Amino acid sequence: MELPTLVLGDAPVRHAHSCLSLSNKLFRALLEHLSPITLPTTNDTSRPENRVILSVGSGTGLLESLMTSYLASTCLGVEGVEVWQADSAESTNKYLPEPFINTVRSSREISSRLRDPEVFAIMFVYPRQPSLLSLYMTTILEMKLATRVVIWLGPVADWAEYESCFTRSDASHTLDVYEGDDVGIGSYEMMAVWKFQS
Repeated sequence: MELPTLVLGDAPVRHAHSCLSLSNKLFRALLEHLSPITLPTTNDTSRPENRVILSVGSGTGLLESLMTSYLASTCLGVEGVEVWQADSAESTNKYLPEPFINTVRSSREISSRLRDPEVFAIMFVYPRQPSLLSLYMTTILEMKLATRVVIWLGPVADWAEYESCFTRSDASHTLDVYEGDDVGIGSYEMMAVWKFQS
């Protein structure tokens, strides 16, 4: 499906195919948190130059497709992760091209794509289960994966359930929380950004 014609300014707008409010200010805020992040330095010359952002639970793919357009001049790419639907006549994804969708067998499974060295960031937009976010975080830390940043976007009312997923005693990580108006989403929404310190 073609992307809808959305006139985005700095004020958030709602769309039927996105849980999250959308705005140019949001995409600028995301780019600001993603662009300075670099993958761990290695001597491996085969390491890809492109860096991938995995969006877990990408749904219709509208946010991810708009973000891909916004990031077109950078080395950043966005891929979605969704539960495989064997019996569904119509896929949940409407906007993300098929090569950019990764599937998992259940909503309790992490994407195998997470282990790839070019995956440096993960986004959770209106996630349904704190346990899945916690599983991703544990896997990243215990396996020392290349992921340098995790972004959570959702309703302020849900944050209390998710905050503990990001709580780590390790000083090598930071957690910054932003109110919706500050990052171009609804006033009832917020963004949390967890990063490895450089």
